[in-house]
Amino acid sequence: MEILPQINFTSLGITTDQIKHIETLRHRPGHMVYRIVCQNASYVLKWFEPPAIATEVQVYDLLANCGVPTLPLYAHTNHALLLEDLEYSSTWRLARGADLENLATGVAIAEWYSNLHQSGRETLKDPKTKPAFLHAWVDEVNEYTLCAAGTSLDIQEEPVWSLALEHTQSLKAAYLKLPQTFNYNDFAFENLAITRQSPLRAVVFDYDQFCTGTPYSDWRNVVYSLLSPALEAFQQAYGPVSKMERLLDEPLSVIYSLIVASRRSGVPGWVKPLLEMVNNGELEHRMRRAMDIL
Repeated sequence: MEILPQINFTSLGITTDQIKHIETLRHRPGHMVYRIVCQNASYVLKWFEPPAIATEVQVYDLLANCGVPTLPLYAHTNHALLLEDLEYSSTWRLARGADLENLATGVAIAEWYSNLHQSGRETLKDPKTKPAFLHAWVDEVNEYTLCAAGTSLDIQEEPVWSLALEHTQSLKAAYLKLPQTFNYNDFAFENLAITRQSPLRAVVFDYDQFCTGTPYSDWRNVVYSLLSPALEAFQQAYGPVSKMERLLDEPLSVIYSLIVASRRSGVPGWVKPLLEMVNNGELEHRMRRAMDIL
């Protein structure tokens, strides 16, 4: 059995003679995920290629300092996280699609996001505590990325794309003037853990898209995936959201998603409704509605 020579197991509190089995769960350039089965426990090990300190390692430190619940973290280095293995955990399990309809799930998710956003507001309002490694998701929206996305998706001749090139920076500036918080930015049941027993608690994990933004941007990201009655339970438990945040997020989030899609090797299925917004006038309507409040 190969013991992964690039990983210093001793720094994670594991000796190689304890390891019974290693299973590769995910293999991406610069990012590997393994199941490490030891004599008395099973872990998930996330490893990130040196030399830079992995962003996700920094996020775990940040959330721990802020008191935001995460999956149990047993050890870490600058390039590795040793985490709870949900398949063998007695406390947590990976969410299933059906959980996104469960009322209790909606409440538990709202509690986690409320905690995240409250902690984020407190942390980001003081320049001394604002993490240097975090950036706003709207930072990805600029003239260069808009031009590249327009060419890649063949929408550069659409009138709304010229409108976006002319006015997106003013919308972005207005968005960044709003109170900012932490944004998870990638909600899906595949990234959700819930407790096996009541009372139900939830933790969202995998922080490779973690950034800053307004609370509404995360709220929108969650409600897109939830179904009734979990949807209504989440909305009620989370509480009201800002109209100003919504009006600015609505066009910017579509433009941002189109930019992300344009970088993929093929056109992902989820981008089709967004391209339809370009063609049917919905994106222009959202932009002009946001421009009216500037």
